[in-house]
Amino acid sequence: MLVERFTWHVKPGCIDEFTELLDAETQRHDKATARIYTSYIGPNNTVMWEGEFEDEEERQAFWEEWLQQPEAQVLMEKMTTLERGGGSRELWNLV
Repeated sequence: MLVERFTWHVKPGCIDEFTELLDAETQRHDKATARIYTSYIGPNNTVMWEGEFEDEEERQAFWEEWLQQPEAQVLMEKMTTLERGGGSRELWNLV
């Protein structure tokens, strides 16, 4: 099992809008088990998305399909306007 984790640092006052956009998109796709986190104790204005995939093939197929959709580009553009930058992308083996 693979867990892919994206972390974003969001502009102050924009975390609700950012998480609403991310949540709506996550709910629109039921092909991956996904969770969204916001910081409780830790870096302020931080949002994390985690997606679970059985293997690398499933993960690649998910992103290839998602990136082909026109909604993907619109979402990424909206999210970029709400970010401060400095996020990360990680891929973990779930043991």
